Amino acid sequence: MRFEVCAVGEVKSSPMAEAADDYRERIERYVPIDVVDVRQGSGDEASRKQKEASNLRRAASEGGARVALDEGGRLITSETLAGWIEDQMVGGVRYVSFCIGGAYGLEDDFRQECSWNLSLSPMTLPHDLARVVLLEQLYRAMTIIRGEPYHKG
Repeated sequence: MRFEVCAVGEVKSSPMAEAADDYRERIERYVPIDVVDVRQGSGDEASRKQKEASNLRRAASEGGARVALDEGGRLITSETLAGWIEDQMVGGVRYVSFCIGGAYGLEDDFRQECSWNLSLSPMTLPHDLARVVLLEQLYRAMTIIRGEPYHKG
């Protein structure tokens, strides 16, 4: 299996970029991962969300599970995420694409197309921080699956 993180915008803060790179490298010890920066849309809110959704669709690989990261999505524990990822691995899913929207969030149609809508927090997070939190949770999930001590450390 392979992870993809498809995120609108790019990380501008050096400390955030360093943290994202660190977790991406840690994840690669377990599974391949691609992080894809997707262009932001322009225009009014609806136009931006529509363009960003189109860009996310093109960035995410076909034939896998697509997860929308959305503040209105399902709140879960790290163990639940690890269990879901393990189920995807056992089920032979080739890709799991995690999609992070832009400043206005994700288009409704795009969210409905996804296998799962997941919330990292009921609070709104800047997209670069959401990316770091997601990558840390993916790394944590892999250590849970492998029974390694990071999760309780």
